[in-house]
Formats: sequence, C-alpha cells, structure tokens
Amino acid sequence: ASGMGLAMSDAARVADVLAKAASSANTDIQGMGLAMSYAAPNAHALGLTLEETAAYIGKLADAGFDGSRAGTAMATMMSQFQNPASTFRRELASIGIRTNDFSQAIRELAATGPKGQAAIGEAAGPAFRALVGQGIEAVDELNNKLKDATGFAVNQAKEMGDNVGGAFAELESAWDAVKLKLATPILEPLKK
Repeated sequence: ASGMGLAMSDAARVADVLAKAASSANTDIQGMGLAMSYAAPNAHALGLTLEETAAYIGKLADAGFDGSRAGTAMATMMSQFQNPASTFRRELASIGIRTNDFSQAIRELAATGPKGQAAIGEAAGPAFRALVGQGIEAVDELNNKLKDATGFAVNQAKEMGDNVGGAFAELESAWDAVKLKLATPILEPLKK
C-alpha cells in the first residue's frame, strides 16, 4: 500500500482490488502482489491509481507476463516514461506524442497503429505491445471493474471457505507478503 502512496487504513481496498484483479485476469493474488510491489513506486510517481495500475498488470498477465515479469515490465515502461531524456520518450516524441500523462501517452500510441508502434524500441516495446495486443478497451474495462471491488476479497474468501480450506490461508499469506514488500522501505528508516 505504501508504494502506491496509500495509508495502511487502505489495506482492505488494496486487498479487494488485488483479489478482483487476480480473479479477472490470468494471474493469482500472489502474482498480482508481486507485480504491484515492482510497479507501485513508479505508478504512484506518475499519478496512476491503484486500480489503473492493477488493470495494466492484469492485462499484462493476460498477455503471458506473470508476477515479477509483469511488475518489472510495467516498472521499466513507467521509468522510461518518467525520464524525458529516455529512448522511450524520444521515440514517443518522434511520432508526435508529447504528453506527460502516462495513460494518455499509451492511448495515443495505441491509436497510431502498427506504424507508430513499430517506432517503439526494446526498452518499453514488449510491455507496450502486450498491452495494445490486449486492447486499450480491455484495460479500461478491467479498470472500471476494479473501481467496484469493495468487499471482494472477503466475499471471495467466504466462497472458497469450506470448499477449499487452504485458499483463504494462501490469500492471507500472499497479502502478508505484499504488505511486507511495500512497507519495508518505509519502516526500515523508522526503526533506526
């Protein structure tokens, strides 16, 4: 939660969004948590919401990018976008895309079609092509779905309850791992 600039009081929202994203994409809660731990700091710096970030990661998962690979791909693409001198930003500028809004840049790039997309090199290219392959509309659809995730994790745990005894424990374990991964960078300096 801290990587996205959220307070610990937002933990239920984070759990709901990650659980709903995992159930709506080709990944699991652990993969979503791992990917989010890599992508969250850059996403937060770019002003993306938790839901937008989870939607991008979910669509990367649908394209075959699992856990850490999806998080690394998103982090790389966002990091390249943040740097005005990066190859990615120069490639965007060469086809007339000069916005500082990450989501807008992705939309404009998708709209350029194959010619514009071919201008994007290897730094951000694979993740971008995977997102475009899923369709920007699919990212939007998942994002909208995730905006209505309140209570999803608890409901999902209840549904799994008696049928799959270990499923809730797995969800809880994955959530604990996400909390540790996101909170550790902030808590370490406070311990000293």
